[in-house]
Order: sequence, then structure tokens, then C-alpha cells
Amino acid sequence: MPFRLSQMRASFRRLLLGVAAVAIAAGRSGAQQAFPLVEGGRATPLLVSGGDHAGVVRAVGDLRADVERVTGLAPSVSDAAGARVPLAVIVGTIGHSALIDSLVAHGRLDVRDVKGKWESYRREVVSRPLPGVDRALVIAGSDKRGTIYGVYDISSAIGVSPWYWWADVPPQRHSNLFVASGTKRAGPPSVQYRGIFLNDEDLGLQPWAAKTFDPQLGDIGPKTYARIFELLLRCTINHVDDHVSSAARSRAARQPVPAGASRDPAISPDI
Repeated sequence: MPFRLSQMRASFRRLLLGVAAVAIAAGRSGAQQAFPLVEGGRATPLLVSGGDHAGVVRAVGDLRADVERVTGLAPSVSDAAGARVPLAVIVGTIGHSALIDSLVAHGRLDVRDVKGKWESYRREVVSRPLPGVDRALVIAGSDKRGTIYGVYDISSAIGVSPWYWWADVPPQRHSNLFVASGTKRAGPPSVQYRGIFLNDEDLGLQPWAAKTFDPQLGDIGPKTYARIFELLLRCTINHVDDHVSSAARSRAARQPVPAGASRDPAISPDI
């Protein structure tokens, strides 16, 4: 019997049944002092340094898609530090983002409470963070995963479930999205390594991937893992173990990385 996408998604959801995330609305139209992600038919641009970790840049692209899923409007994504816009969302990793490091160097952002910590981030609204920018929602991560978790926290808050693809969970639609003003600090996690084991993938995940999602490889490949790792990172999981054979891994490693996938350690089996 052929494996259908809906069957595979349902199987994978049961596999990770213990992992959950709560999606809530990010704000309400007219909220005083709240930072608008989308208001009046306009989406706030996203700024991320091109020199940051590939996984961070990927997560910002996912946030762009998530905002569009909820509102129908896709914000622009740019790495231009000289962008002149009234509002912006600035995302970056301390020590790897020219944007974040500039804010710290000029006294616009204090990251002492997260710098050097494991998988931590700080989110706050900053006035006049850059020339030409009046206000920005800044997400500064202590490391690669800290930044990624900070980005996906926004996605969850606006109503996009980590299971949106695997379990076909549709978000509730909103015309406007706001993030409450104030500072949020998260991390380090109380459990350093949080992982799952892909059990019995030969009975479901491998045949499905071989026949429908990675047919050029005939096995679990980069496209399949890109979807798995995105789900895990959205659930703040940082490790996955499996029984994929060394031969299959070798074949997968020789495959070109497709658009949207990555071999960056932020989205690899040792996430």
C-alpha cells in the first residue's frame, strides 16, 4: 500500500506525541505601545545579517512564511544595516551578527544577561537602534540555537503550530499582529540536551521518503531531514538519534542540498 503524505504526517505526529507547543495571539489591533509585526496592510521588514549562522537565516525565512500564513502578507527580508525604515525586526547571534554587535557596541542593546549562555536569547523593543530606523523588535541569541528558538517563539506566539506541515495544523487568520512591549529573556534551559529517537523508521518514514519526498535518493535524505529538523527546532529540541545506515548516510551526504534544506549543524542530526 503506498504511503500518503497525510499518513506519514500522522505517524510522525504520534512518534513525537510528547512534544507540544502552545500557539497564542501576539497582540490585538490598537494595542498601546505594542510593536506591530503587521498593521494596516503593512508587514514590518525582517533584518538579519548574511554573515550569521545559516540556520538563523533559514529561521528568519520561516518567520517570514509564518507571518504570511497568518495574515496573507509576507514581510521583506534583508541584511542591509543601512535600511531606512520606520520599523524593523532585527534578528541575530551575538558575535556572529554585524547588526546585533553594532547595537551592543553603540550601547543600544545590553546582552550581558545572555551572552555566553547556552541556548538563550533576549527579545526587546529598542528605540532608534540604527540610523533611519525609529523602532525595532530585537531578538539577540547567545548562540545559534538560542537565536533560532527566539525566532520560532514569535512564530508560535502568532499562532503557527510546530506541526503546521506534518499534521496540517492551520493557523487562525489575523489582519494585524502585535508583540507586547517589554523585555523577554529565555534560557539557558534546565535540561541541556533534549532529544528524540526516530523509532522504526523503516516501517514508515523511510518508505515514504524513498517513494515520495526523496525519490532521487531512494532513502531518507536532505529534504526529509530538513522538515524533521525544522519541527524539532520549533519544539526547542536539540538532538535526534536514528537508525539510518551508514551507507544511507553516505548516499545522502553526496546529494546536492535542495533549496530550503541545509547541512548546517543547527539543523542536522546533532542539531
